[in-house]
Amino acid sequence: MEYRILMLGLDESGKTSILYKLKLNENISTIPTIGFNVENIKTKNGVSLTVWDVGGQDKLRNLWTHYLQNTDGLIYVVDSAHRQSIHVSARELHNICDKEEMRGVPLLVMANKQDLPDQMNEAELVSALNLGKMNDRKWKVRGTSVITGDGLSEAIEMLASLVIEHRAGATSNSNAERDL
Repeated sequence: MEYRILMLGLDESGKTSILYKLKLNENISTIPTIGFNVENIKTKNGVSLTVWDVGGQDKLRNLWTHYLQNTDGLIYVVDSAHRQSIHVSARELHNICDKEEMRGVPLLVMANKQDLPDQMNEAELVSALNLGKMNDRKWKVRGTSVITGDGLSEAIEMLASLVIEHRAGATSNSNAERDL
């Protein structure tokens, strides 16, 4: 089974670095993404994820909506050491999750840059991102560091489980509706 994953987040949160660390298992030098990168990633359990990493600069965020259709899962990357931008990050996350195409789509928040001082932990991010208000979907938060690799494979396995469960639920719900 193959799943379409959208990876969003503000600029310099580490999206592209995460994508290529997962794909190549190495740290690469990146430049700001203008447009998108797309890679196929296989999890340890053999699940195939096609991950779309979309640029996060302010002027590009209005283009995010063009990538929403047929999304099976959303990875939202947060620079957990950049506390000043968390309110903007929360607003952008909720703007995307409120779109009709994203209703019920599972969410994984990657609290990236956990290796830096004064980073927000997972509990702080749940509060700062107002995740308690997202009761129309399953969501998880996982601390990660693209530099050390900590948490990345666990995060992608979490997401794979969420999307498999969601797709199975959506299929059984649509079958149930057809039987009525």
